[in-house]
Amino acid sequence: MGKKIGGIESFFLEQQTVDDLAEPVKKSARTVEPTPAPKAVVEITANNREKAKRKDEDIRATFIVNPKRLDQLKAIAYWDRAKIKDIHDAALEMYIESRSDIPQILAKRKGK
Repeated sequence: MGKKIGGIESFFLEQQTVDDLAEPVKKSARTVEPTPAPKAVVEITANNREKAKRKDEDIRATFIVNPKRLDQLKAIAYWDRAKIKDIHDAALEMYIESRSDIPQILAKRKGK
């Protein structure tokens, strides 16, 4: 038997216990169904990189950037109403096109 309710409540309520008052709540409580396990996160592997190259998709990479240059990239992107990644890609493309020794560098790098 549960704890009796006393005090002023005893004048207005019949003699009920706390357990009796909680009974409707216990009956109406729903059980929580387990949520399905989250899908596994795909790791970036050589196979995934090849797929990305074939589909012409971007690959996420992390670089250390000079804060001043980053602010400049952000300002240009804001001014041109473009994404930072598009501005960064255009800057890299201009730099790579300005270099005439890229084919030799790539050949030496593949020869490792």
